[in-house]
Amino acid sequence: MTWVGCANELNAGYAADGYARARGAALLCTTYGVGELSALNAMMGSLAERVPVFHLVGVPSHRLQRSHQPLHHSLGDGDLHRFFEISAAAACVSALLTPENVVVELERLIHTALLEQRPAYLVVPGDYALMEVMEVMEDGLNISQKTFLPVSDQRELAAATEQILQRLAAAKNPIILPSFSLARYELEKEFETLLDISGVPYATMLMDKAVISESHPNYLGMYRGSASEPFVKEAVESADLILNVGGALFTDLGTGFFSHEIKSEKMITMATDFVEMAMPHDDQPKNYSPVALQDLLAALNKAFQERLIGKKKKNISAVLPPKKILAKLEDPITTESFYARMPSFLQPQDHVVVESGFCMLEMASIKLPAGARYYHQSLWGSIGWATPATLGVAISKPEGRVVLVTGDGSHQFTANELGTMGRYGVNPIIFIMNDGVYAIEEFLDQNRGHLYNKLAPWSYAKLPQVMGCHDWLTMQIRTNAELDQALAKATQSESACYFEILLGSHLRPPAPEAMTKAFYQNFPN
Repeated sequence: MTWVGCANELNAGYAADGYARARGAALLCTTYGVGELSALNAMMGSLAERVPVFHLVGVPSHRLQRSHQPLHHSLGDGDLHRFFEISAAAACVSALLTPENVVVELERLIHTALLEQRPAYLVVPGDYALMEVMEVMEDGLNISQKTFLPVSDQRELAAATEQILQRLAAAKNPIILPSFSLARYELEKEFETLLDISGVPYATMLMDKAVISESHPNYLGMYRGSASEPFVKEAVESADLILNVGGALFTDLGTGFFSHEIKSEKMITMATDFVEMAMPHDDQPKNYSPVALQDLLAALNKAFQERLIGKKKKNISAVLPPKKILAKLEDPITTESFYARMPSFLQPQDHVVVESGFCMLEMASIKLPAGARYYHQSLWGSIGWATPATLGVAISKPEGRVVLVTGDGSHQFTANELGTMGRYGVNPIIFIMNDGVYAIEEFLDQNRGHLYNKLAPWSYAKLPQVMGCHDWLTMQIRTNAELDQALAKATQSESACYFEILLGSHLRPPAPEAMTKAFYQNFPN
């Protein structure tokens, strides 16, 4: 294990979240009270988006706890257990580790966290940390993430499989909506096999973007209700059967503020540990449980191969023409001209990290090249997440190219993590979209121009040098010609790149006006 010291606990939590998304799990270490509470927002995000981060907290010795002395980092009342329940609420499992229970409890913590793909909270008193373990297992531990998957009841599995096969055989135009859970449980290959042998097309929602390579021939595009491309919207909403593989969430942002038109009776939800489907002529949906997703995918794939089911299904995917870059090279950069250049800049196998807000909605519509991975936090949506998460992704994937697109408002939350990037020699390509405001708030706000949406005017291009990133390529970019030069240099550069994109007031709404109105109709306050 290698120690990586971050600028603060919140950033460390975000970095661990990014690392775990790319690598499968991560370990975060903080002190009690002030440290663990600073990391709480990051842990809640990992809990919401199913990211297994093990949060290890060192607390005062058990002797000091028994003495009830007023210690620093406490409320001065001698109660050092106040924080346990707060931090445990951001985890799916927790334990105070002792020399007596550490073996059993660690097994329980590891198993539960990887089974649920959510954080674990571990507390170790300072004196206990130095003591010998009192129970030793004879066999060494052989922990594989594949071991920690839900288990199926074979009768329930068989019944669910047969029902799905019958519904698929009868369907004329089925479609699949895969969930990000496929990536969390490392089931991408099994899902891709299902696509290959069934021929069923699929679309993704915002939270599930690039769950497998978007170069797959069955890929339709992004489905976001009324914000979808017309042919994607038509394909999804006119389907007579929808397989929700992994339990995709129909969130506000993921559905264009609930503008989707999908009838529940068309849906079969294949969650990670159960199946639910509406039955014809029956008001109550049918549930099958426990049915593990990996077992269900295997059973369906086997049946497709044996029965040749699905061969009649036609691939209805369409290829979107690349966006034309109409602006002149000497013109100032606009959001249109920047994002129109991203498809040609991104490369196969890139790791693309995107901040919540304006840039997340823009990047969602860009089709990624083969094998590119996509990291974002669309459900929890804590702005500032992406910069430290980029650190975590870059450390976990030292051989890959990591690209970050973030807004200036979000970047101001956690920009001090640039120093950590320089310290550990990671080399991301970072785009700071400098428009001087919290752009997503401006466009959601019915009355724009409020003072509270304006940002302190930082000189972003100077930050890397100040924070010790002396060999980074940094540029302040105003025109399309300068942007083209920067992209060309970034493609050839072996060092990190940090580009401040000066957008000025050249902004456009990231969503149609009708969708913004729908947002306010659903959330008038």
